[in-house]
Parts: sequence; structure tokens; C-alpha cells
Amino acid sequence: MAEPRNRPALKLDDFEPKAASRSDVSAARQAASELGFTAREGHQPMPFDGRCYRRPSPRTAQLNIATRPEIKDRFWRLAYELDVASGEELLKRMLESFERELGKERTAK
Repeated sequence: MAEPRNRPALKLDDFEPKAASRSDVSAARQAASELGFTAREGHQPMPFDGRCYRRPSPRTAQLNIATRPEIKDRFWRLAYELDVASGEELLKRMLESFERELGKERTAK
């Protein structure tokens, strides 16, 4: 191990802290801006929220259906095969098809 250093003792008996003097803040800011300095704090940036850039969606209702996993897989497989953009689009097509078939049955009776 290293041996401790022999340091002289600090004599702080005569030490008196100076009172902090406040300089003219506005003069300091003006001088800083003339020299091109900016404050470290600056302006706090507004928090970015991507929702403010979105348009409101007409989709305001939610339809939750409890189903077995294989039915859910069939639904999304059909959506993929028909190349539809969303589950809503597939559901809309399915309802229209069902209503057409229902209409044909009603007129046949």
C-alpha cells in the first residue's frame, strides 16, 4: 500500500466568505446576446405528440367479439387473401354479402 502523504494542515481561521454580489442581469443578457451566446436553459420545447397531426377518425365505435383462436385465424387469413386494409373493411364486406344472400332468400319465398 502507498503511504499516506504528509500534507500541511490548512489554516482557515482567518477565512471569511465574501458575500455574493449580483451583477445587473439585464446588462449581462444584453452583452451575451450581442456576442451570440444563448442561455443553456433556452425555451423548453413543447412535448411532441403525434396525435396532434392525425385527422380525427370516423371510427368511434368498438366491436369486441370473444371467439376461438381458429375463428380469429380464419378471419385474418381471409382478410389477407382479399387484400383488405383493415378488419373493418372485411367485416363490412361480410355483412354486405350476408345481407345480399338474406335478401335473395326473402324474395325466393
